[in-house]
Amino acid sequence: MPESQSPDQREYGLILQQAGKPQQVLVKFVMLLLNYRYGLDIIVADNMVEAFSIVQKNKERIRCTVVIQNKRFDTTKQLCWLSLDDTIPLFLLLPAPLLPVQKETCQRMKNVAFCAWETAFSQKKIPCTKPSTRSFPNTASAISFRKWNSIPTPN
Repeated sequence: MPESQSPDQREYGLILQQAGKPQQVLVKFVMLLLNYRYGLDIIVADNMVEAFSIVQKNKERIRCTVVIQNKRFDTTKQLCWLSLDDTIPLFLLLPAPLLPVQKETCQRMKNVAFCAWETAFSQKKIPCTKPSTRSFPNTASAISFRKWNSIPTPN
């Protein structure tokens, strides 16, 4: 955070993580990317209740939410909470076998992107829906988690 920026002006990236070795590697990578490349301060939550509380407390300053876990969401209700009712980008990093079912669950959400753990560090671009939000108005239509080109630098 720049010295001149007050706590009220901070912009955050929220990471909802699940404990486990693969998840920790991805969490560290995403933290570095969001902080160093995009200048976002990072808030990490270990469970849905904590994440929801953080979203409610900081909703005007959260610019994106990244979920890293090995289980899928059965309904979109929790995902809508995490994405402020589909107004900020939501990135789901899940094991590849879970992606088809999770995509089906999220088919009505327009501001969600998916990535398999197995390809998160590859050069391959993963197609996603182009988010249209106040937070990231110039978002690209594909994510490369190596370069994470889909998240423009915050204003």
